[in-house]
Amino acid sequence: MSDGVLGLAPQTLGDAGPAVGYAYKLKALLAARYTAQAAAISMTDEGRPGEWVPMGVTRLPGVLTSDQPDVLLLLEGVNDLNSGGGNAAIPEVKAGLTAMVREARRRGLSVFLATLLPQQPPGQRAQAAASIQPANVEIRAIAALEGAALVDLYAAFDGQTAALIGPDGLHPNERGYQKMAEVFFDAIRGRLEQKTSSLESGTSIPDFRLHLPTASGQRRAR
Repeated sequence: MSDGVLGLAPQTLGDAGPAVGYAYKLKALLAARYTAQAAAISMTDEGRPGEWVPMGVTRLPGVLTSDQPDVLLLLEGVNDLNSGGGNAAIPEVKAGLTAMVREARRRGLSVFLATLLPQQPPGQRAQAAASIQPANVEIRAIAALEGAALVDLYAAFDGQTAALIGPDGLHPNERGYQKMAEVFFDAIRGRLEQKTSSLESGTSIPDFRLHLPTASGQRRAR
């Protein structure tokens, strides 16, 4: 539920988006680690450029019904702040993200809720740099209160903003998208990874698998 790369959100079920985007890179990381499940790991980038949180609240139930995912990756709110709302938009962002997490949890999904990325002034789209940290305080609280796994993108980018954010001051460059994928990957491992052992040539070797919250045959993330 976040645009995997600027202006290129796909609409086809199972499409993780273009190779530059974090969703595509994350799917590759998952498939490389969970080799026994690689063929069943599917990811759909359901993000829409420019979406505000209230739009996401309205759209999410239909997305979950049509896609039937096991996991929701949720990153929204910066457009609300950038629209001129700034700190005044934070309560609406908080309420909307809470509603989306609850909707997904009600359906039995594991939810990974991400903090907003830092902005890099003087880029033309870095319009709410001072509101990012206050908004992230609320996002971290939502994750703790609602049982979502926190994906702290802000902490991962902090101190590296110049290297990871593109020239518009808002969207990551390709290195930044790779970093996003890695942070989501680490959070998924921490919440869903299950380690078992298998025997090969008489030697026990670790076998890493994803333990997903439902029993559907196709394993999908959005």
